[in-house]
Amino acid sequence: MFDYNVDYFEFGALKGKEWEVGYAKTTEALEEASVLRNVAATAGLWGNNGYEALYFPTYVDGSGNQLDGNNVYELTFTELPPVDAFWSITMYDAENFFLVDNEINRYSIGDRTAGIKYEDDGSLKIQISAEKPEDTANWLPAPKGRFRPVLRAYLPQEAIFNETYKLPGINLK
Repeated sequence: MFDYNVDYFEFGALKGKEWEVGYAKTTEALEEASVLRNVAATAGLWGNNGYEALYFPTYVDGSGNQLDGNNVYELTFTELPPVDAFWSITMYDAENFFLVDNEINRYSIGDRTAGIKYEDDGSLKIQISAEKPEDTANWLPAPKGRFRPVLRAYLPQEAIFNETYKLPGINLK
């Protein structure tokens, strides 16, 4: 089987034997492979490879406490995520992993968010809360309760892979 990723990027995507032609030689193996393939298709065909996108979910703040929309948090990027495409943070509720409905219809915030305001030194402060702040330019609305934001880095640079870039914590404001 030809894997373009192995040929072009020198590492591949097709690692599971369930995806190899000829793997399922018995009825039981065929049923097992079929279930796994259906799960993968439902979940998004295994998602993107790491060189395309990396996802960083969290349930806790910088002190290790459960994130809760009854609090006001600040996420400060002194250095923005090093990517060759774009990055964003998407807000989900912790119970069902649904997007969080809010009055400004903002479900994520990132380097492509219109009107976002950077500090004079180039850093970025994002407020995360259920309560609407006076200035909503850098606000990521959260639910009133537990939540789970996910930072997505598209075409991440080497500093993310080798962990020389450290994601900042989400801290109580």
